[in-house]
Amino acid sequence: MAAKIRQPGWYRALAFSILGVLVCLGLSTGLRAAFSVDPVYDGTSVLQISLLMVPLFFLGGIGCFDYWLRWASGRTVVDDHADHGAKSWRDYFKVNTDHKVIGLQYICVSFFFMFIGGL
Repeated sequence: MAAKIRQPGWYRALAFSILGVLVCLGLSTGLRAAFSVDPVYDGTSVLQISLLMVPLFFLGGIGCFDYWLRWASGRTVVDDHADHGAKSWRDYFKVNTDHKVIGLQYICVSFFFMFIGGL
């Protein structure tokens, strides 16, 4: 299980999302305590900060920023496209730079939200 959390994917995205909520909780209560706002804990402020920050933590957990962070830190990055494209249906549920896979992901997400919006 520990190896799955270290790799980009859904387990790490869930862990990073929970970490994001905890960071937002600490940020909200810390700022409210620093500025002497009463009450120190307010669920609405935690929710508002979480709605902005947790999607970024999720994207970081799923692996969207791995390549760019390695490149920005000066480490060597492999410009290998070996796992470019989709080999099974599971490849559509992870980060992929193939434009055909991205197109199908957009279509499926659009249909999903149109279905939910039409209910």
